[in-house]
Amino acid sequence: VAVHSQFPRLQMPKLGVSPPDYRDIEQYRRLFRSTGVFFYLDLNRTGIAHPQKVNAVAATTSLFETLGVRPAFGRYFTPVEHEPGGPHAVLLSEAYWRTAFGQDRQTEGKRIQLNGESYSVVGVMPASFRFPNSVTQMWVPAVFKPQQLTGAARQNVFLHMYARLAPGITFAEASKRLDRISRDAAARNRGDYTVDISGWKYFIVPLSREDNQPLRSWTWVLFGAVMLLFVIVCLNVGGLLLLRSTERAFDTSVRLALGAGWLRVARQSLADVSVICIFGGAGGLFVALAAMRFLRR
Repeated sequence: VAVHSQFPRLQMPKLGVSPPDYRDIEQYRRLFRSTGVFFYLDLNRTGIAHPQKVNAVAATTSLFETLGVRPAFGRYFTPVEHEPGGPHAVLLSEAYWRTAFGQDRQTEGKRIQLNGESYSVVGVMPASFRFPNSVTQMWVPAVFKPQQLTGAARQNVFLHMYARLAPGITFAEASKRLDRISRDAAARNRGDYTVDISGWKYFIVPLSREDNQPLRSWTWVLFGAVMLLFVIVCLNVGGLLLLRSTERAFDTSVRLALGAGWLRVARQSLADVSVICIFGGAGGLFVALAAMRFLRR
């Protein structure tokens, strides 16, 4: 799940969390089995013939553990590398390792310069790991300065936080527990905020629904277009059936003249239409189910 905070009074329904919030939430091991955070960085690789800007992310080691991914080779960040003034380390994406280092397996342990400081390459992530997006090239340890962990920093909600629910905890139960935690935290830390935090709380969103609102909006547009196409097809088929019944008007008149009742004539027409409906519907359902399986993959 993704963990967010909201400030209803400020009309901010979906924000990140602050470093003090993260330190508080990660203590609830009965609720979350593991938690991790990240934030975006602008780094420049220097010390090379042509300095270049790289797309980097600062992340905690626990984030990779929460997402269930391991480096293709190398290691995670160590606790000392997360401390202020600690050794600088960097994990490379497979794409950047391939283009910048020619897939050299000896890249681990090499040093590169980022923003003029020396970083040790500690590993390379798998090609399938494109987090938080496909353009991310590097991950460095998230380091929080002491002043970022004080109560005064609670309004600095710049962290993206993910968590894995503890075994046996359902999403609904986790949401209820987090509401209680939020009420306690609001009462305890109200003095740390300079804004009105009435209604403030933490909340979680399934990772499958996180950051996909644009996709969901376009899916509804596509759904509307498909429904309009469906109506056009139905009108066309209806017109063809009406034309067919008009051509059979003479045959229907003869049947009625010979004593056939209106119910019997209507039953024959319904039988013709039913065959089209049953086979057309069955074929449509088969195609829809096959398409859904394909799209889910």
